[in-house]
Amino acid sequence: MPANCRVARLAVIPAQTPVPASLLCLLWQCTEAEVATTLSALAAKALLNVAKLPDGRVWCLPQQDQLAALHASCRDRAPRDHARLLDGYTSGGLLPLAAVGDDGYFVQNVGHHLVGAGRLDQLRGLLLDPGWLVVKLGAAGVAGVVADFRRWVLDVCLVW
Repeated sequence: MPANCRVARLAVIPAQTPVPASLLCLLWQCTEAEVATTLSALAAKALLNVAKLPDGRVWCLPQQDQLAALHASCRDRAPRDHARLLDGYTSGGLLPLAAVGDDGYFVQNVGHHLVGAGRLDQLRGLLLDPGWLVVKLGAAGVAGVVADFRRWVLDVCLVW
């Protein structure tokens, strides 16, 4: 996949949100080595910051002005890219969303991606699942749960 397509897919990332390189493997549908090469190139152009944690995991944070421009210019393709990311986490839908392990990103941001993909029924299902709510509370606290409920309510109101 060309680098410009990879950059465009970053438009699904919420503002001011660091992401693990493992997410980029799913989003870009490529290997860890390809992600590392792309991240190095994007960091050299000051499009994002990259950090290697003590445990060896690599995370990145897109520059906010670049991300805002992507959000505006890639609005049409975003639902497809949100869906691609969700399908990557769930192995194409074979794994239920509630069974996806927390990588430090997914549990906190799944609501954002479900709304972005237009999958409101799946978000509603998670919000009505007591087991999921316990996981979400542990990972993101009350504010994270409330944010997902707000996303669902606001998007449902817009659909009506």
